[in-house]
Amino acid sequence: MAAKTNEENTLFEQGNDDSTAHHDSTLPAAQDGGEDEDALSAEDEAFAQDLARHSAEEADEEADDGSHEADGDNYTEEFKAAHAVPGEIALSIGDIEEWQYHLRRHSPTRAEHASALALTAAFPKRFRPIEVVEKDGRYHLKNGRYILEAIKAAHPGNEKIMVRAIVFPGTEEEAVAAMCDDVLGSSVATKMEMAHGLLSLQRACGISQIALAERYAGLNEHKVSRMLIAARLQEDFPFVFDILEAPHKAPISFGVTVSNALKSMSEADRQEIRDIAREAVEGGMCLRPNDAIEFLGLLPTAETPVGGPTAKPIIPVESDEILGHDDQPVGARERLADNVERLRLPDVAGMTLMEREAAAEAFIAEIRRHFGLA
Repeated sequence: MAAKTNEENTLFEQGNDDSTAHHDSTLPAAQDGGEDEDALSAEDEAFAQDLARHSAEEADEEADDGSHEADGDNYTEEFKAAHAVPGEIALSIGDIEEWQYHLRRHSPTRAEHASALALTAAFPKRFRPIEVVEKDGRYHLKNGRYILEAIKAAHPGNEKIMVRAIVFPGTEEEAVAAMCDDVLGSSVATKMEMAHGLLSLQRACGISQIALAERYAGLNEHKVSRMLIAARLQEDFPFVFDILEAPHKAPISFGVTVSNALKSMSEADRQEIRDIAREAVEGGMCLRPNDAIEFLGLLPTAETPVGGPTAKPIIPVESDEILGHDDQPVGARERLADNVERLRLPDVAGMTLMEREAAAEAFIAEIRRHFGLA
């Protein structure tokens, strides 16, 4: 291995901490005894020496430039403060409040990279500025929740700690719209966070469901309605969501299902559901959405209650069998009315793989005939 002094620390050796350091200009000699398939040829040995020498020269150049500490390559030991931002001010933590319209007000405040944030939290001025909304002489947090929580954790109980901040230049209504426009329809926010964003936008700006659906691509009035139902439910019944593994990642269908079930209950029954959920949360229970619905004894309203009226079966006007393996019927093409047809599929549970393949080919052939492709 290439020669090095105490001050030199080559990139070649950094990737090989367990190897033995050699202070001469040659690589270790191969061990005696038998043919060594791993022994370096003279050409490979020369190449390795050139590589080590080149790495040592690069390390010397970096040390001369002062790009890192010579006595240790700990690049995260110190952090440089974020660049100054025009219009930034200094605020104490005690002057910053939670924003009632924030779409993540029901989401965790601890970031997945909290340990990395904690390295800088001891010196809050090194963070980039957080963004706040000014209202009635108070400041409400708009962006920077993870940063603020990391600072609070590093300075517990000290509300006089100063942090860098910029004030949103518009009204609170404009701040809500800007927040929603930044994240809705993207992968930045979860479905439930988007739902709370829509609810905040409706409350702060008085926007109707139709206007919300037209404002964001991929939404329609039905989706907006379901999202608002789920968001309101989390506000009114937080414990129902808190029993989930990740409440802020709950599917919208969970909120709609629970909401529809609670509508048909008396106030006493709803209070009982609250109590059950509260006790489960206090006991540390974490469930998946479907398991939570079963645990709370809630059933989707679409399900028919036991003993209740059943839907009348639709009798087809005309029916033609579809034949599968050995010309056995596997389904049927049924005409319900003029220009209304359906395919009745078989129960595949008792079918062999060959029978399933034959049935699938038969249905594909039927579909091709329907579209005039056969």
